[in-house]
Parts: sequence; structure tokens; C-alpha cells
Amino acid sequence: MVTFTLHQVTAIVTGPAYSVTNEVTMATDASLAAYVFQTDTQTFSHYATAADIETWPDSLTSATFSGAAFYRLSSVTRTWETVVEMNTDLATSIQRLQSLADELNAQQGALTIDRTTVIQGA
Repeated sequence: MVTFTLHQVTAIVTGPAYSVTNEVTMATDASLAAYVFQTDTQTFSHYATAADIETWPDSLTSATFSGAAFYRLSSVTRTWETVVEMNTDLATSIQRLQSLADELNAQQGALTIDRTTVIQGA
């Protein structure tokens, strides 16, 4: 069964703005690299799908060497102007990783969900 462990960190940065770092720190039966970046600009493009896991390499070096348009990493850091955008980022990352886990589980023939979620206020 595919599982991901996601570590999320927020910080207030100059602006004021709100920085969010989402990092997959552990994965079972899947790659840690769940965030897709554009090779030419090295900017975040989208959350990985099962097809992205199969298609794109998990490093900029590999993508550059092979001429791939995208690559995957285990973390993404973005800055938002509002607390609402920051909280949306946190929630979206959880939702998209859950979707990726479900998609990979379906591919691997496992559809069991065993979920523990810890929700903590700011």
C-alpha cells in the first residue's frame, strides 16, 4: 500500500508574506518526489500524478541530461500574500498527495484506506 509522510512548515517572511514548505519525508511503495517542476525555469508546475511518476525523472540533473521538460522533487516552497492562500496551500498539498496515493494504490491493486490525520491550529 502506498503511503506518504508529509512535513509542512510555514513561516512569516518579509513583505509581510507567508512561506509554505511541503516536503514528503517518507514514502512506502512510491517515490518521495511528488512535486513537478519545469526543467527550463526550475519553477513548480504541478502536483505529480501517477503518470508523472512514470514519465519524469526525480532530479534536475537527470532531466537536463535526458532533455526532459519536467522533473520531480520531494519538496516545494512557495510564498503567499495572505493567510488564506497559505492555508489553501497546506490543505491542497494533503489532498493532492492523498489523490496520488489512491491512484498509485489502484494501479498496484490495493484500494484499502487506513488514514490518520493530525490537525493542529496555528
